[in-house]
This record gives sequence, C-alpha cells and structure tokens, in this order.
Amino acid sequence: MLNLPEVCHKTSKPAEEGSESTKQNEQNIKSQLVVEPSKLAWKSVIEVQQIQITNPTKDRIAVKIKCSNNKIYRVDPVYSFVDPGSSLPLSITRYISSNKTDKLVFVTTPANMEDKDPKLLFEQTRLASIRQPLPFFDDYDVEDLFMI
Repeated sequence: MLNLPEVCHKTSKPAEEGSESTKQNEQNIKSQLVVEPSKLAWKSVIEVQQIQITNPTKDRIAVKIKCSNNKIYRVDPVYSFVDPGSSLPLSITRYISSNKTDKLVFVTTPANMEDKDPKLLFEQTRLASIRQPLPFFDDYDVEDLFMI
C-alpha cells in the first residue's frame, strides 16, 4: 500500500510550532500541490503506475519526491519544476512486495523562472512540512480505493 499525497514545503525560515503563522502556513502548503490519484494499488510484484502532480498556484515551484522505502519503489523524476497551472506526470515503479503501508512525500519549494536545477534548491533551504499519507495497497480488493 502507498499513501499519497504527503506534501511538504521548504522555506528559508520555519515559523514557531503552534503559532498562528504556522497554522496559516499549513493551509497555504496544502494548496500548493494537487496529487492524483490519492491512492495506488498493486496487482503484481513488478508494476509501474502513473500519478500526476498539479501546481494550482500562480508561482513556479520545485518538487522533490521522497519515498518511505527506496528498496521497493522508484519514482521518476525525483526532482522537477512545475510551472503555474501546469501538471507533471510521474512514474512509480514497485519492484518487490511489501505487506505494510508505504508513503510518498512531495516536498515543494518556490522556484524562479531562471532556476535550472531543482535539486540545488532543496540543498539551500530548510524544511517545514505538512504530512498527508498516500496509501499503497497490495491488491485491488480494498474498499474505497481510487484506481488509476
């Protein structure tokens, strides 16, 4: 099972925990990236599935995708830019079976049109995160499962 979307946002200066600005930041972060579908299920041991991330904002963002189990899952691309109002398809490959819930984390940070390498942006900022799980399921016989 793979949980989507866990969305995080990198900032240069995280706000203090529990403060009003932190709560406002959490609402802003949640609206910075749309991930579809919100759940993935796997029929076979080696399988590739597609998801799409959309930037609903008016600003360009860089995205980094992290996975809870890199021995089982591969994401392509790991780093990318998503322009305002645009979408980006991602491939997720599962190589071996897992009988636990895994998750993907989508980390975002602001990007300028002049930026060329999204990986560099993540090396220059600190992380303030909001976590929302995206389930990976081992079969398709799960209630309330949204299928690709």
